This record gives sequence, C-alpha cells and structure tokens, in this order.
Amino acid sequence: MKLTAVAVLSFAQSIALGAPSVPVLYDDVELQWTVQAFPTGPFIHLNGTIEQVHAQILKINPSFDKAYPPMYLPDTEEVNFEGKRTECGRPLGFADKRYIVKGIDYLRRLPFEVPKLPPGSCGRVSCSWDSAIKWCNHNRHVQHLKSMKTLADGAEHLVANCNKYPFVPIETSARINAPHGTMVDRVSGQVWHEGGWSVIVGVEHC
Repeated sequence: MKLTAVAVLSFAQSIALGAPSVPVLYDDVELQWTVQAFPTGPFIHLNGTIEQVHAQILKINPSFDKAYPPMYLPDTEEVNFEGKRTECGRPLGFADKRYIVKGIDYLRRLPFEVPKLPPGSCGRVSCSWDSAIKWCNHNRHVQHLKSMKTLADGAEHLVANCNKYPFVPIETSARINAPHGTMVDRVSGQVWHEGGWSVIVGVEHC
C-alpha cells in the first residue's frame, strides 16, 4: 500500500503516541462487507460504501428492506467520544451535514457486519452527495469493531462539534442539492479513539 510522506510520519507517531500529532488521511482501501441478502440465505461479501452495498443487496433481493425492517442496532460496544482528541476543519473540506446525518442513520440501522480494516489505511464507510464518513486504522494490525454503531457515534460527535454555516457558491449549489444563496449546515473533522483508530467526516467526490 502506498502512503504519502506525511502519512508515513503520522503512522509512526500514531504507533508511538496512540494518536498522531496532525490529522491523518491514508490511502483508501475499498471495504468488504459480510451481509445476508435473505433471512435464511448464505452470507455473502460485497464491496463499497454502506449505501453501495445496500443498493447491491436490493438488486439481489428487492424485498430486503421488508425482511429486515429499519431498526436501530443494539449497543454491543461502549464507546464515548466525549473528551477524545478532535480536530475540526480537516483533513477533508466541509461536507453537507444533511447527508452525513443520513450516513450515520445507515450505520445505525443496517444489520451488516463491520468490515476489517488493514493497518495504515482508511476505508470510506458512507458517502452520498460528496459527503463522506471514513474510518482510519493507525495500528500495525487489522482493526475490527463489534458494531457499526461505534463509527456512527464517532461521526455524530463530529457533527455536534465541528459544524459551521458557510454561504453556498453558485458553482456548487447544484452539486450539493442546495439552492444558490442558502446557508447550509456543513461539517468536517477527525476524532481519535485510544484504540488506535479514528473517524473522519468531510467532503469527497462520490
């Protein structure tokens, strides 16, 4: 896997200190999800963001949402991001908060197993309307979490602490689905967990 010079230095710092001294954005890896398209069917592997995987499942089983009605996942991992190191406004630009919140909702309610994340990499877990939620592993080992709710909690922490209301220029108003001249609540930031991983929200093309 190819890393930038900044990422290599930050990776070394994260190993030594538990959290890097600057916001880290490694090269992306495409996440692989373990899912069950039918209640009695086999588990299969699908790649992409959670929105892309959901769309793929609906092609396999158009009745998936009826078989698995929306429900919020139970707490299987107690993680509190209050007081965790948080950097706002980087490493990504500000994204439309509305679509970050929709991504958080996906992570909270779809019954998918959390993908495994290789060391020194980031995976895009959610993205719509150029508004992304990413998960980065700063460890030397593969990272696995018990529940996607943990990632949703990290993104929600950033929504609560790293938002602003910038003017929307005309050249971007159509792309982010907002009328020209409106004020759009936007968010960008990164929060670190002492387990050697972080959550990022911000703008990325998707």
